[in-house]
Amino acid sequence: RTSEVASSSSSSSSSSSSSSSVFTTAVSGTQSTASLTLVNPYEELLPNDDYTSLIDLRDFKFTINYDYCGSGSVGGRSSTGSTSSNSASSSSSSNNISGRRMNPASGTLDRSTLTPASGAWSSRKRRSRGGVSESLKRDGNALRRSRSTSRSAPLVLVLVHSAPANVEKRNTIRSTWGRPDSRARLIFLLGAVNSSDAQRAIEKESLKNDDIVQGSFVDAYRNMTYKHVMALKWYHYHCPDARYVLKVDDDVFINTPVLYDVLQLVAPQRNLLLCELKQKLSVKRTHRSKWFVSWREYPARYYPPHCPGYSILYSADVARGLYRVAQRQPYFWIDDVHITGTVAHYANLTITPMDGLYLDEEQRNDLLNHKLNATGLVFFFTHPNLPMNEIRRMWQAVTEPKDSRR
Repeated sequence: RTSEVASSSSSSSSSSSSSSSVFTTAVSGTQSTASLTLVNPYEELLPNDDYTSLIDLRDFKFTINYDYCGSGSVGGRSSTGSTSSNSASSSSSSNNISGRRMNPASGTLDRSTLTPASGAWSSRKRRSRGGVSESLKRDGNALRRSRSTSRSAPLVLVLVHSAPANVEKRNTIRSTWGRPDSRARLIFLLGAVNSSDAQRAIEKESLKNDDIVQGSFVDAYRNMTYKHVMALKWYHYHCPDARYVLKVDDDVFINTPVLYDVLQLVAPQRNLLLCELKQKLSVKRTHRSKWFVSWREYPARYYPPHCPGYSILYSADVARGLYRVAQRQPYFWIDDVHITGTVAHYANLTITPMDGLYLDEEQRNDLLNHKLNATGLVFFFTHPNLPMNEIRRMWQAVTEPKDSRR
């Protein structure tokens, strides 16, 4: 199957260019929420799932899981108690793009009026499950009772792949682009740890911030596909009314004021798999490479067209399709290749490239050095490996733009 996917890369790449258009496709119908037993409100049937199966990991379960998909802005307060505006300062930012239209290929806007997104949403009950002591449960329940839960599902479910030890990275995201917003729900995805002290620290962090989902698989590079499918599974069972799923890593910057504004203004999308398209990448065969893959693991010279895992935007139907097909595919450990390449191929999905909406290194440096103003600059993502202080400076640049020299 992998050889078949790789050989089809040229046809997939040619068809992807035709889907690089503005967000104008409307979605009809409504969606309903589900309890722990999935009630499928969609036409296509999901495979039978006893809530424990994940590809070939039959004993998979959530070690820490909150069955709550309300928006991140709860009662006007952030998870740490600080006040938060309805749109995390995007409404007051000069990045406001109301009444304009975006071209994903070029990253520019025109003055065409967009169709406002609309829809009725249902609330979900928040719930703590497993892996925490009774005292921590009581503390967490008291914390959650002190907040007024949102009555609407989020526009965007933001799922961040994070290593258990990356506490500072998670806190940086919480205080910058991931801060509470009525249009989004932020979730950090972690795997299992081999230390009881580390596990207790994760549980305390989870109860304090109410934004961690942890799987029972070991958190390691070879298990990243489990984490990716865990993200899709959590969406299926706990947040099926979110219109978009944003999967990112914890070392990128997301321009959430612009991203949420755009997605709120356009009609809900179908068949949207939006990312920086990668094509004709050679499989690493040298043992010195961190990404070494044997011929037995992947019997092809090139990977299929796929998305780099650090920032991917899925429409709801795409997230459902990937989750459904992933359960029928043999496991491959490089998650971005497997999910957005192989699995997407068998789900008949086409990648929409959006290279123009990534901020390149030169633009990023100019923005941080006040040579470029964020006003009128339309981008969604940066590339990965950003230091935490740069993420904080980027957030300040897009929410408090200063006069530029250009």
